[in-house]
This record gives sequence, C-alpha cells and structure tokens, in this order.
Amino acid sequence: MRYLNILLSTLLALAWGWGVVADVQASGPPPGRADDDVRIIQWAGRAWRVRAWPGGPGPNDWCDTPDCVWVDGSGALHLTIRHINGKWYASEVSTVDFTNLGEHRFYVEGAIDQLAPDVVLGLFLYSNIQDDDVEELDVEFSLWGDTDPDADEGWYTTWSQNDIGDQYSFDVALEDAYSTHAIDWQTNEVDFESLQGFHAQAPDPSAIIAQWQTTTPAVIPAPEDEMRIHINLWLMNGWPPTDGQEVEIVIHDLDAPPEIPKNVQAGDGLSSAQVQITWDAVATADSYKVFRAETPTGTKTLLGTTVSATFDDGTATPDHTYTYWVTGLNDQGESLFSVSDEGRRAIPMQVSALLSNATDVDLQWTHQDAACDYSIHRDAAPYFLPSSETLADTLSAPASSYSFPGDAGQPGQNHYYLVQATGCESGLPSDSNRTGEFDFALTPGN
Repeated sequence: MRYLNILLSTLLALAWGWGVVADVQASGPPPGRADDDVRIIQWAGRAWRVRAWPGGPGPNDWCDTPDCVWVDGSGALHLTIRHINGKWYASEVSTVDFTNLGEHRFYVEGAIDQLAPDVVLGLFLYSNIQDDDVEELDVEFSLWGDTDPDADEGWYTTWSQNDIGDQYSFDVALEDAYSTHAIDWQTNEVDFESLQGFHAQAPDPSAIIAQWQTTTPAVIPAPEDEMRIHINLWLMNGWPPTDGQEVEIVIHDLDAPPEIPKNVQAGDGLSSAQVQITWDAVATADSYKVFRAETPTGTKTLLGTTVSATFDDGTATPDHTYTYWVTGLNDQGESLFSVSDEGRRAIPMQVSALLSNATDVDLQWTHQDAACDYSIHRDAAPYFLPSSETLADTLSAPASSYSFPGDAGQPGQNHYYLVQATGCESGLPSDSNRTGEFDFALTPGN
C-alpha cells in the first residue's frame, strides 16, 4: 500500500505540475515572453534555455541568474535550490533544439540518495506540442514527501497526458557522489538505466543501480512530438525543503543524439559539375547524412554521409531543382532533419571562340538537352556581367554556334563573349565560360 500511495502522490504531482502548466515549462517561454528575453547558456555542445518564469512542476519560483545556474570552468553544469530574499527558488534548463530517438545519458554528481523528502531532481525528455498532448520520459530522484527510510528514491516514468503511463521505482544507495542515468528512447521501447560512477555502459553487473524497459505503445513518444531535453531541481508544492538547506547538483556531461544542423545552403546554379550543400558544423555530431527529394514534400533519398560540413551532389540532373536536408550523427543517435533548402545544378556550357577568317569570330558550343534557348553576350571588358546591355542575340535550341563578323583584326579593340543557356525546366540562365578575341598592333622596330 505504501508503494501505491507514493505512486498516486507522484502522479498527482505530475498531473498538477506538468499536465496543467506544462506549456509554460517545456515549450519555451510563456506567451508574450520572447526567446530574446530568456537567458541562454552553452553546455555539452548545446544551447539551453534557463527558466525564470513561475509555474509547474510544484508550482515553484525559478531562478535563472548565474548564482543559481552556471557552467563552471571545467564545463560542468550546476543547478541549485536557493533561498533568496526570503523566497525559495528552483532551477531548470531545457534545450533550445529538439532531440530525437537515441540514448540520452546524464553524468551526475550529488547525493541523490540523500535529498530532503520534498526535493526532486529530474532528468527527462519532455514535449507539449500544439494539441496539448504532453509526452514525458523521466528519470527522477525524490521521496515525494515520504519520510520512511526504506522508501525508494529513484523513479523511471513514461507519461502521456492521454494515457496514465508506466512507472518503476528503485532504491538508490550510492557508493560515492557520482552516478550515470540513461534514457534510451527507441521507436518501440524505452530503456532506462542507472549506474554507480560515470560510465558510457555498465562495466560489470555490480555497477548497475537499476534497469527497466517499457514497450507500452501509448506512452512511447514519436520523433514528431518535438521532445526537448530537460534538467530540473525543484520542490514539491513549492514548499521549503524540510531540512531548510539549499541544494546543489552538478551534471558533468550529457551524451545524446546531436543537435539539428543549421543554416543548410544548397548552391542554386552556381556550378555545372554539382550542387554543393553546406551547413554550420554541429559540435555534438561526428558525421552527417545528406538527403535529397524531387520536391519539398517528396520522398527523401539518402545521398551519402560526410564528416565535414559540406557535400557535393554530382548526380543532380542539370537545371532540375532539388530539395536538400541534413542530419547529424553520433554514437547516441541521429538528429532530426534540418530545415531544407533548394538547389540546382547549372547546365554545362563550354564555349570556344574561333576565327573563321581574318575578321570574323565564330562562337561554338555543344547543344544541351536541358536548354531551351541561348543568350549571346559580348562586351569590351573581360570580366563583365551579362545584362541587357551586353546581350547581342537570343537563339532557340538546338542552336550551337553564333558569328560576330568584323570583331577580329582591329588592333587595340578586343571582344569578350559569354553564352547563357536558359533552362527549359527552371527558366533560369546557366553561364558558360568566358572567352574572347585579342588584337595587338605591331609597331616596326618593337
């Protein structure tokens, strides 16, 4: 009966703290508060919001100042419960970016088996998307107000607002202040693990504090549920800790699927050899996958992987516009898809300038099936930009040559040429190489 009572009180706390005011907690700042007004810190290769607005769980007041939440010189994250000017403040951070399927492993320093009965440490994945369908995968440490010395301190929970969820509790008896806790979120199951010490995997059975798995479909989130990583340290009901002591917990590191690649740019007709895709390097990614689709809503096809933040698509059909996405990869999993960008390979155009006689210049090229017409440009400057002023003529496909009578044989007067192929599909121009004719005056004696 004691277990059932604790379970009920826990679920009530969850429902009160995270079901009613969850949109304030997990989806970012409350309505009317812009991200620009939120303190952002960098930790474990990620950007994190530091919470300052009041509300659940608890509800609590939350402190975002550097004396409540900070990253120390060794790169460890500190969260606290502080007593400031007569009020108790909890602390919470959450990733700016969404996370994806994969393992999320937290390396914790702190006596989590000796917390005051009403103190809660949460390491969790959380979502509250627009339809108010709350999803949670939680590792928590709390007695939930129980003063029984034999009560369990550890809790694994999968929770859905529309389905009460699964839960497992366990005793935590740390050998020292260091422990590792993991949430391995997969499509059809979620595996939880807690270990003595810091480990990427259990070195032997003696290091295992607890392990648990749930396969209940209704409480396993989908990637599109927009889960973020959260860490918080708070007080049940917002009441002062029973021992009256401030609390500090240190999270030394986090292993998790990488952040989503940002600033994906696909070349738009910049090269006739390939479409070059670039993006900002992701600190938490070891490599990247590049995907392509025929349209923005088309089926994504994997083009390849790379360890650098650039990829050349040499298989693109000239003049066809494709949509590109990038994901990040590491040992814990794969990021969600980046924002897409469209790119196009230019139509290959190689133009030669030949003298048909002493005065006439002939331009020649190979007709390209992707081209519907050709614009012939000429200028006296070698590196001119094609424009209406430089346009000499327009030819319909399958033209492959054009003559300029009298352009040659005039000393000191040179001409430069460029041919643009207009794509049948895109209607956009693809530039050829620049070529020209050069006339030099010969002065006797020089």
